[in-house]
Amino acid sequence: MLKLSQPKTEATWIDLMEGVRLQIRPPSIAQILLSREAAGKAYLEEREAGLLDEASDLRATTAMVIRYARAVIADWSGIGDVNGDPAPVTPENIDALMARWDAYERFDQIVFTPTLNANAAQAVGAAA
Repeated sequence: MLKLSQPKTEATWIDLMEGVRLQIRPPSIAQILLSREAAGKAYLEEREAGLLDEASDLRATTAMVIRYARAVIADWSGIGDVNGDPAPVTPENIDALMARWDAYERFDQIVFTPTLNANAAQAVGAAA
């Protein structure tokens, strides 16, 4: 039986790493589809340029995670600019945050992958 529930509408705060918190919007189908589109675009660009190699899938996955971060990060604390002033949440600053391996890996582990797994489990449950 497919059990329907109301989707979350409130953003939640998560601890990304020591001293860094992110406010995350609830996941939506549109955010996930836009993220998948980013992965496909990255992959196609490499294929058209003749640059496909063993790391192409990894670069496409990275594009997908970063695009998802841009879609769901609503606010943050503990992130500053080069002068130590609070950095605003902008696509460029989200990209800079995701360019840090420790932040990217943690975001993938506690936000992105669980979201995909939850949606996959729902899809499998609906198909059963």
